[in-house]
Amino acid sequence: YKGYLYANSANETIYKENNIIEISNAEVIDTIKANTTNSYFVGNQEKQYDANQIHFYKETQISKNRFIELFGENGYINIKDEAENVIGTINKDSQVDENGNIKITYAEPKKGIIIETSKPVEEGQFTIHNIKYIQGNTGYTRNQLKEMTQFTTNEVAETNLGTDEIQATVNLLDTKTEATLEMNNTNLSTLQKNENVQFTITLKTSSEKYDLFKNPVIEITLPNGISNIDVKSVNTVYADAFNIEYARLGENHNGQKIMQIALSGEQTDYANQMNELSIVINADIEFTLLTPSQKSSVTMSYTNENGNDSSYQTAVEINIQSKPGMMIYSNLVGYNQAGES
Repeated sequence: YKGYLYANSANETIYKENNIIEISNAEVIDTIKANTTNSYFVGNQEKQYDANQIHFYKETQISKNRFIELFGENGYINIKDEAENVIGTINKDSQVDENGNIKITYAEPKKGIIIETSKPVEEGQFTIHNIKYIQGNTGYTRNQLKEMTQFTTNEVAETNLGTDEIQATVNLLDTKTEATLEMNNTNLSTLQKNENVQFTITLKTSSEKYDLFKNPVIEITLPNGISNIDVKSVNTVYADAFNIEYARLGENHNGQKIMQIALSGEQTDYANQMNELSIVINADIEFTLLTPSQKSSVTMSYTNENGNDSSYQTAVEINIQSKPGMMIYSNLVGYNQAGES
């Protein structure tokens, strides 16, 4: 997902790459050398955007058992930086993790590494697992990043017999805007005031698959039949990036009550799931007495200037509960000079 890239975040977009090398004739091969030669984003009409300065290695792993099978007890794999300085060595004395892999972790970012082996002693395949990342601050604009659909690296494997060029591509997925609405009570009575009904709105930003929010406007539409709503409080949690522009009540063209909230500001980084921005509304709700029992919904529409669409929507299903049987209702109109009912 491109969330960290869009945000120009300090976070890294991490991915895994497996280089599978097949030795078909161990007798005639002296050594194997592999390295990355180029990395770039691919956009519309195959346009390329350079990524060599923002693309780094984090870790390299290889199975120790497989390494010894193919290169023998005296074999080795040297890992070098771009200047051909040895920064790590794999041999029979290398320590393994719980999965039996030898792990080389790079203390400093490495834009490129060169993997060089000793002479193989057996035919077969071995896999080099690389953990790599693209830094969050790419230097590209959001519009440029929108165009990018893939990230590609070109790599070369060399032996004394010749050179083999390969290419690895990972798809870049676009982000999505998402918010949730929850209620502490979804069974509402028509015959008494429903006190302290709590609406909790959460703007989802706990993962790079989500869009960060900019100037969101939220509108909660309540079902038909509500005679009065008393909003007692509107509170925000983890909303340091925003100011409340307004929080107000209104009605739509169908006469339904609407709660509207607008925030100004823009998020610049991702939160964990416990620290996502929330808006908590506490209200008392009353229905007209003639509202029948029924299933209905409270709908929420919202906007995000960082999203792909003009607006988004979600809903909470509720039960409106009246008493069973027949209700007799009398209305006396104009009983005084003021014409009151």
